[in-house]
Amino acid sequence: MKAKTWFGVLIVAASGLLVSCKSQPEKAPMNAEPPAQPSTAPAGPTPSAQAPTAEPNPVQSEMRLLHEATRDWVTAIANNTLDTIPTGIHKVHGARMVTEEALKKGSYKPPKNGDDLDAFIKQDEAFHDELVKLLKASKAGDLPATTKQLGVVLEGCTSCHTKYRF
Repeated sequence: MKAKTWFGVLIVAASGLLVSCKSQPEKAPMNAEPPAQPSTAPAGPTPSAQAPTAEPNPVQSEMRLLHEATRDWVTAIANNTLDTIPTGIHKVHGARMVTEEALKKGSYKPPKNGDDLDAFIKQDEAFHDELVKLLKASKAGDLPATTKQLGVVLEGCTSCHTKYRF
């Protein structure tokens, strides 16, 4: 008889839960768009109708690729999937060619210490040499060496930004 009593209590509790759920207003799905609100902003062009922003310069393009690759490299080290690292290095190296051309033509100058272009080029060459070391360590499957070399690469980022960007 005790089992029947607990079963009855369970049925009553479930019925109460169903009734309480039905009396609650239905919630919108989490990914649903919020209801439209009347705008109090003055009429004008929408953001998409505004003029597009200027194309990034070659260095900005290279830095975006480097940023994406660096994120991937950290993940590769965390997961010990070092064989994914070379792809990012090759993308950055390809962008470097465009940067070098812009530097030769004089169409790009660093925002800080831009008159010291020879030193900038020398530091960039040294940085890419460190990327080659990262490539070699990752291809060898050497997790500790790859991790250490990524630290050297990141220091190169900081050093260059300190001298030529900020």
